[in-house]
Amino acid sequence: MKPVVTLLFLSFIFGSNAFAQFRAGYYYTKAGVKKEGLLRMNIGRGIFDDKSDGGRSLSYKASKNADKELFTTNDICCFVIEGDSFAIIQNVKPKGLLTPTYPQDFVRVVETGKINLYRYSSIVSNGQYSYTQHEWFVEKDGKQEKLTQLHFEEQLAEYIGDYPALFERVKRNQLTYSNAKDDTQAIIKFYNDRAKMSPK
Repeated sequence: MKPVVTLLFLSFIFGSNAFAQFRAGYYYTKAGVKKEGLLRMNIGRGIFDDKSDGGRSLSYKASKNADKELFTTNDICCFVIEGDSFAIIQNVKPKGLLTPTYPQDFVRVVETGKINLYRYSSIVSNGQYSYTQHEWFVEKDGKQEKLTQLHFEEQLAEYIGDYPALFERVKRNQLTYSNAKDDTQAIIKFYNDRAKMSPK
């Protein structure tokens, strides 16, 4: 294994966040109390850490020189870092040879409305290389699931089937499962915008 690849792999395994910076933001406790300060999201956990509360944690300092506190999904409900909002999703299984299933984890909120769209980024390894991947999660009427390229049309039929014109564009591959073009985000935004104009 090449030294660079080995370093990346060890960074994944031990949850290294050496280059992450604290930024302004706030979090909410489980009781709904807002706490402002400096925040940093940590991606990855130590190899021996408990994974029941997710693969991510939040570092918090009330001020620049204050002591650091560490929170997981068991401690807080959500947080915001410089305009990016993060919530909690359930049953996360990133792709990858050595990735565990997390009962819950923090995820970035991309769109909100009748359908909520979340983007989950993770560092995964195939045994040789480590890389960052992105996955989409949707939530509607209390149901939450991960979108997959293989079953994309079938899944979207359930979520946006009541918007025939939009779903027709999916069936004709005019809008597809795509991270590069952000089609998935556009689909959910189109749907939510229409829902706002024609609430039932």
